[in-house]
Amino acid sequence: MRPIVERARLHQPEIKQLLQRAETTPAVEHRLFSPEIAAYLMYWKKILNPNSKPYTTIYPGMGPDVATALLTQNTTNFHGLDRHPVLAERLQYYKNRWDDLGVIEKVYCDEPRRSTESIDQWQEEFEADLQYHEENGYYGATRLPVWSLERLLLLELQKLDVTKDSIVINQLAGKTTVSFTWAYPNEASQPRIITFHTADISTLASFQRGLPRADCIMQKAHMDEGIVKRSAILAEARDHLLLPNGRLLITPSSNESSRATQKIDRKHFLDMLRLDFNLVRPPLSLQKLLTDEDGKLRDPYGWYFICAQKRAQL
Repeated sequence: MRPIVERARLHQPEIKQLLQRAETTPAVEHRLFSPEIAAYLMYWKKILNPNSKPYTTIYPGMGPDVATALLTQNTTNFHGLDRHPVLAERLQYYKNRWDDLGVIEKVYCDEPRRSTESIDQWQEEFEADLQYHEENGYYGATRLPVWSLERLLLLELQKLDVTKDSIVINQLAGKTTVSFTWAYPNEASQPRIITFHTADISTLASFQRGLPRADCIMQKAHMDEGIVKRSAILAEARDHLLLPNGRLLITPSSNESSRATQKIDRKHFLDMLRLDFNLVRPPLSLQKLLTDEDGKLRDPYGWYFICAQKRAQL
């Protein structure tokens, strides 16, 4: 794996081309991501896996988010860690109701229901959460259990144009696996597999049980653990799990902290990584795709990444 090179600037014709390409992807056409977020994610694929080689990604706190790893890395072998188990029987339940994944009235399973709200109200909430994901790149953490990880995972695959017939759900050695076939935009289809590990991702021990060495450990946003603690865990994990020149792809911020605290945490995080990693940031011109109504850069939580590439040991 070759060292990655930071680009200080991405010129406007390149950004326009990237946006145009993103607009024709299933992820945008089916409103999984906005064109701007999809373009930003696809930029990272040029950096991380430009030749679309077989690629292994370990993703702490993955939940149902298969699309981010696919668009940023063209991942073929996923290892998703989450304290909430992903159940094979629930996945099969939802697969059997493939055409109704987006309709609350048609698919109940054992989701919690509130008697004070009507089906129409539930459908409105569900569609609002899907729109939130499209605009922000992630679901609110408290919303995931409401609709279930299994439904949202299959819905995400559906929005990526994965065919139902290509999806195979298994339980192997106590772990749920999902195999499927998918083609990165304008590329040939490749077989993929996701292995789900139920683990407390706030402890280093979670990273040392049954996981392979990976091309990338990624973390998109920071849910219920502080950035300093989680950064230390990931820094430890790099020594056990990253291949030579392996990468961390991380959102170095938390939406639960004040701006001042975020700044301090980011500095601590980046100072620690610089000891053993070469840092690569996205060009500012690319980041400016994601601005708020005042034209200022949006809060980085949920979409912004820094890549840190491990220096090979001599």
